[in-house]
Amino acid sequence: MSKVSPSGSPHAPLAIVSRGDATESVHYGSVAVVDAEGRLLFSAGDPEFLTTTRSALKPLQALPFVAGGGVERFGFSTPQVALLCASHSGEPRHVEAVSDMLDRIGCVPGQLLCGVHPPLYYAANDELPPAGAKFSTLHHNCSGKHSGMLATARVFGQSLGAALVAVVFAMLGVAAVTHDPTHIDTIRNAMPLALWMATAVAAVGAMVSALRLRPQVDESSPR
Repeated sequence: MSKVSPSGSPHAPLAIVSRGDATESVHYGSVAVVDAEGRLLFSAGDPEFLTTTRSALKPLQALPFVAGGGVERFGFSTPQVALLCASHSGEPRHVEAVSDMLDRIGCVPGQLLCGVHPPLYYAANDELPPAGAKFSTLHHNCSGKHSGMLATARVFGQSLGAALVAVVFAMLGVAAVTHDPTHIDTIRNAMPLALWMATAVAAVGAMVSALRLRPQVDESSPR
């Protein structure tokens, strides 16, 4: 079998769907396996092909929370951990699970910062949302992952920093990028500002910690 797709792209055939003796479809792609140092061990197609992880990265984003003992600390159930690792369709059970996670970590839906859209299960069932139905960030297909990020911040004490970064991006209107790609310069401006603010907050925190380490004067001792 050819290592190059018919279109001339560098991808290799990774999966073949057959129906009886007939080949129904061939799925092409590229795979790279590297070690901890980034050295290429195995590959198929073009290991250097630039791509995006999108939601496939969600399980990796959940690793710090799980490894840090967050599941046990907040009592997340197995289905809730699954919501941290994948997109969901906004079904009532998904909304309830995300809402419960937020309650457990002491956060509210408004902190998810993931926007609002109609639940995906309507489109999957070829249905329209009920007239007058109102949805929240809880229905967003990424609300589980965003809950996991907030929970991770809780575990590692980074909630204030995360909130400051969110405020900076909101102040500079980065949300507009989703509607107008020409606003990409806004992101370039927001990132350094967020980093400088984080540096300033860290510096203030260091000074406060240093002041606490000053030798305490015993007022009862003679001078």
